Amino acid sequence: ETAAPAFKAWLKSSSVRIDLDALASDESGPLPGEQTGELGEHGISQSRYDEGAWRVVVDSAQLAQRDGWTEIRTPHLFAAMIADGSSPAGLFLQQQHLDPTEAKKLVLSVVPARPHLPDAPASMRLGENALLIILRAIQLAKEVGRKRVTEADLFTSFFADGGSVVGEVLHMSGVRFRK
Repeated sequence: ETAAPAFKAWLKSSSVRIDLDALASDESGPLPGEQTGELGEHGISQSRYDEGAWRVVVDSAQLAQRDGWTEIRTPHLFAAMIADGSSPAGLFLQQQHLDPTEAKKLVLSVVPARPHLPDAPASMRLGENALLIILRAIQLAKEVGRKRVTEADLFTSFFADGGSVVGEVLHMSGVRFRK
């Protein structure tokens, strides 16, 4: 198992459920064993995140679910990182002269709404790239001696490899970031 039973119970009581058993898999099968091992080693749980970072995880699940997705993709994660514009991601976008609300619309356009399927699972999974970002954030926090991931860790980890499709969309909009 990748999460403590108490954490799983909390998720089941939440309005958005995240399927931690499927966290390290995608629709084509499990991710490489190394990533599955990292999940077990780091123990993905709410206690690993500060309040802001955990809000990003939950909000990204709500965004994905609202638009008919069964997995959290990087655009959902980044849109949740922007939040109301006062987050590290939102402030960065403002410094780049991009309105956070418009940036949210722009990145979410990469994952357009899908019809809600009646037989869709109620739980959410992390897509492969979103999972890599979260694992990178956990590692970053660990490297600087913190036990909890922050929003800044998520933001830094997001752009560690260029920001995936979100980085490309933002780059086309004139946003520049350092790797």
